[in-house]
Amino acid sequence: MAKAVPDPLRILAASLLLLVACEAAPRPRLPPPAPPPPPRAFTVCDGTVKPTPAVSDAKAAATFQTFSKGWITKLRNAAAKQKAVARTRILDALETELRPTGNATAPFVGVLRYCEQKLSCASAAEASCSPSSNSVVTELFRYQGGKWVY
Repeated sequence: MAKAVPDPLRILAASLLLLVACEAAPRPRLPPPAPPPPPRAFTVCDGTVKPTPAVSDAKAAATFQTFSKGWITKLRNAAAKQKAVARTRILDALETELRPTGNATAPFVGVLRYCEQKLSCASAAEASCSPSSNSVVTELFRYQGGKWVY
């Protein structure tokens, strides 16, 4: 039995009908575009320091300020001893916050946020260093026995 050869006009007509049917079919609706992201919050690295909230224990708040400044000094001294190629610098701005824990043994947790700047250095001289990136560092300390503990 001989195979029937399709008529080119029939093929063309069927293709046109299919094309018309596809054009007439409802198209799925695309979802609306996502809203733009919220503006980036400023951080301690941007020079924006949040005010320290009031705390019921004035002694804990005052000693945490002193402890935080001493801690930053220790970090700066340690950074100064690093090799020139891996230097970091702690910027002056810092944020502190006290949060109650509800525990009588350690009634507060102190939150210290500061900005650490990574430096890229061409030589061992500090003058050859330039900032390459900033990052916010958050450290937590507990208030236990009337003093701050790392």
